[in-house]
Amino acid sequence: MLKTMLPCALLATTLIAPGAIAQTSEPAEELRRIPFNLSLIGPVGFAQVFDEPVVAQSSLNLLGGHVYGIEGVGIATLYSHVDRDMSGFQAASGLNIVGRRSVGLQAAGLGNFSLASISGVQAGGLLNVAGTVKGAQFAGLYNRSNERMTGLQAAVINHANVVQSGAQTAVLNMAGDVSGAQIGVMNVGGKVKGVQLGVLNIADDVDGVPIGLFSYVRQGRLEADVQVSDSGLTTLGVNSGTQRVYSILGVSNLPKADGNHLGLNLGLGVQFPINEAIFSRMEITGGPLQENPSSAANWTSVNTYKAMVGWKVAPRLAVKGGVSLNYTHLREGSAFRPSENVIFESGRHQIWPAAFIGIDL
Repeated sequence: MLKTMLPCALLATTLIAPGAIAQTSEPAEELRRIPFNLSLIGPVGFAQVFDEPVVAQSSLNLLGGHVYGIEGVGIATLYSHVDRDMSGFQAASGLNIVGRRSVGLQAAGLGNFSLASISGVQAGGLLNVAGTVKGAQFAGLYNRSNERMTGLQAAVINHANVVQSGAQTAVLNMAGDVSGAQIGVMNVGGKVKGVQLGVLNIADDVDGVPIGLFSYVRQGRLEADVQVSDSGLTTLGVNSGTQRVYSILGVSNLPKADGNHLGLNLGLGVQFPINEAIFSRMEITGGPLQENPSSAANWTSVNTYKAMVGWKVAPRLAVKGGVSLNYTHLREGSAFRPSENVIFESGRHQIWPAAFIGIDL
């Protein structure tokens, strides 16, 4: 019996109900293999002459082609549809569809589908969809792995059920459990064992390092942080991430005779627990600070290296204190001095120590 194929219906079925794909066993009978298949369009080709399933070692599809399997090369102008398995190379200007397993390379102008698994590479102009992925998916817009992904996904949006061992790099990365890395503007994961690197990171739990402007870990750290130094610099921010490694995002204010110098504070911290109540931390922060309170165009950068100890008084309250070493690089010709305790000054460079106290809420 001949089969017809509608790419849009197949795409909707793949994205909405990936779990519905049935993985049947290999047929017991020996399949007929032909060295070459030539097709005009799906139901019109050499393979349709036979009353039994045909596996082609090579297939040239003038518009589109439909065979049971490919062991070699399949090239199509518009689309290439394989019922079962493809091993080798499949290329089309439109769509490549494999009903079961692909081993090798799928390259298409629009998209590639390997509904059970791909061991190799999918390169699609818009999207790639597969069950289990062992290898790489490269797409102009969207990659989807309905089962496990081992290897690399690179697109504008990546989505994997499980990243078993690999990396996702995109504007938006989404996955269940992750063992490896997510690198993007926004990363979303379940249990992450590895690294999340982005502007915004979200996870249920992280056994590793989340690095970003804001990292929300459901079983991790989310606290308000207030610090005041002996130079008068006050910072108000949010610490977010794991209990061990966290991101710092906040604002700062340095009161001077000419007014309040406002700034932005970004950084990364690491906590070393001493016991259940006592902890030590190291933090590196930096950001712009106004040199002239009356102008929004005059800024200098202030970088701070902090060491502190703290005491967790209550579940949502900790007090802390420590010392810091601060560095600034002023604008050309600037007379601004963030602190009067400068111990080194050369040209536009200043270094000074400070002491500070703070609380976490």
